[in-house]
Amino acid sequence: MNGLMPTEIPSGANVEAIERQFEDISPPLSNVFDYWNTLRDGRPGPRWREFDLMALPLSILPTTQVVDWLPESGEFRYRFYGSSYTTIHGVDLTDKSPKDLPMKQLGHFIHNEFLTVVHNEAPNLMSYGFRKHGVFTEIETCLRLPLSDDGHTITGIVTIDSVIGGISTAQHIVDDLVAGKALFRKSPPTSPKQ
Repeated sequence: MNGLMPTEIPSGANVEAIERQFEDISPPLSNVFDYWNTLRDGRPGPRWREFDLMALPLSILPTTQVVDWLPESGEFRYRFYGSSYTTIHGVDLTDKSPKDLPMKQLGHFIHNEFLTVVHNEAPNLMSYGFRKHGVFTEIETCLRLPLSDDGHTITGIVTIDSVIGGISTAQHIVDDLVAGKALFRKSPPTSPKQ
């Protein structure tokens, strides 16, 4: 970990989002991706009623979210908000929007990440971390999988996070973002190992 504890963000570092390739995916996220891919059967995504949360490894349900896409309002609403997110963000967003997060910058960032899935009509795999002296240290991997109730358009997204260092790491990072000690920044697609 480059000499840092998982919960330490170097002074002046920004939380960085890097798109990853699906060849980089590892369990348990790879198991969820394979399950989703089998269900979609050539469609942009499976129907919500086909995607069974109880088929996922139980250990990842606390870091799982399901959002509905509401194109008429351009908003997302959480249908399922894993219990670890309530701990991390300090609020339960079930039946609410990412923009309802107390930290507005983070809410808009998440909203835009969801929009990427809708516009690309494809899953995405993101790494979040920070870069110090040109070295990227990953703190979280996020898999977003589209759902399509009509078989053609994206109607929702399943999100599963794998947090390196545990929930306390994520909670510490959110605290740093709230305190203004770090900012989000999206990098062009590249390998996080650079």
